[in-house]
Amino acid sequence: MTRAKQTFKEKVEKRRQKCWLEFAENDLARNPWGVVYKLASEKFKTRGILQSFQTDEDDCITRDFQSTMEFLITNLLPDDDPDANTEEQRVTQSDFRTTTAEVGSDVVITEEEVDNFVSQIQNKKAPGLDNLKGRILKKLHPKITPLITRIYNACWTLNYFTTTWKKGNLVVLLKDPKASHANIKNYRPITLLPEHGKILEKTIRRKKIVAAKYVATIFFDIKGAFDNLWWPSLIKALRRRGATPKLTAMIKSYLTDRVVQFTQGDFTVRKTCTKGCPQGSVLGPTLWNLIMDVLLNSDWPDFATPIACADDLAVIVESDLRSQLKIRLTQVINKITDWAIRNKLSVSETKTKLMINKSPPRTHHHRLHIVKNQRQYLSAQAPFNRIFAKCYASVSKKAAAVLAGHLPIDIEIQTRHCISEIKHGRNVLFFDELITPQTFDSIRHCREYVNLRALDRWQHRWETSTKGRISFEFFPDVFRRLEGPPPNHVFASQA
Repeated sequence: MTRAKQTFKEKVEKRRQKCWLEFAENDLARNPWGVVYKLASEKFKTRGILQSFQTDEDDCITRDFQSTMEFLITNLLPDDDPDANTEEQRVTQSDFRTTTAEVGSDVVITEEEVDNFVSQIQNKKAPGLDNLKGRILKKLHPKITPLITRIYNACWTLNYFTTTWKKGNLVVLLKDPKASHANIKNYRPITLLPEHGKILEKTIRRKKIVAAKYVATIFFDIKGAFDNLWWPSLIKALRRRGATPKLTAMIKSYLTDRVVQFTQGDFTVRKTCTKGCPQGSVLGPTLWNLIMDVLLNSDWPDFATPIACADDLAVIVESDLRSQLKIRLTQVINKITDWAIRNKLSVSETKTKLMINKSPPRTHHHRLHIVKNQRQYLSAQAPFNRIFAKCYASVSKKAAAVLAGHLPIDIEIQTRHCISEIKHGRNVLFFDELITPQTFDSIRHCREYVNLRALDRWQHRWETSTKGRISFEFFPDVFRRLEGPPPNHVFASQA
């Protein structure tokens, strides 16, 4: 036995040395920045090991790949339960079921638009079940653009979202690698969808739709917001926004009969979704905004200011009295809870946090974790400026200028340069237009004219841009945006 063990070790060692020599001669020699570099710099990502989970039924544990994957996909993408509907929810559910498609559409997709959408596809972005990466699609599209354009127009004519494009490849990511892998809440489901379906999503999105003594901020966490989005509430929100029946039917077709596929090795689990919108889709953030807008645009008391970014919600509450602050906080919590219940959502009590901005807390707040000298928002704990710096960086430059209410830097420079040259009596070229001092009665007259021309150019750039289209729906006119913020204090921005 000892001799056999020694022989086995010798063979393993010889095999290890041989594999290392082959790797050094073949892989390492050709690419010194490959595997070895990634291992040394800790950039090499390894596939995680699928853990067993404890089920709710009799405290059983999943014992094989199939049961573990089924438990994971069922809990990450829960089903809707119509039997638990309230009377108001039954009416909303009935309205959703009666939403039908109408043949014919006023939407016309051109080949130029399709080419523009294809050019925006990232080359290295993970593909869907069709395994067509961005680089391949860009090379393939010149030959199939007329055909795919006809398909998109047919989808709009029938108000039907193709079933093939609704099948997604589910990828499960760990939120915190250091936390327990057996905790189902530590996983985030991401659905990889076909790029052709995302282009159709973009065509749908295009048509859619005072300081106080005591100040506190409540950071609400909605449990699985995107994965628990209730479809009937979404259709109701679309009708409230005045969406056309054709667009409503198209979005209903996009949501229903959606299938996700979860694969680990040789095992595959499939599931038909009954609620939620896939994380990783184009329409997902926009559809969630429709539900969130119902809350943001509702009647808020003067002492409460809601702030939302994606599925993160914060409400700033002000009060002159400490005892009154507690009452107002309770009112805000009840308002958010009622909104969540109506839309079949739930607020996480453990992740919802309270931060006192002015005056340290001296009273206890039931079921709320008070955080001092710390801000938790956008699923991260970090200094305040670092958090919002990342959020701001995700906004397109064109949208950022409109949201800030300031001219783009290049137009601002050209404007100031033009006025300066006119002051010195020199001719100047202002964006392909020759401006002379003799044209104006005074410098004030020149400044007014140049500012109007600058705004015209900015407006044209804003209307023809492909970036910041969500912000464009809220602020299509830069002239009005420069006059100051609108009466409604709700802003929305997406990359």
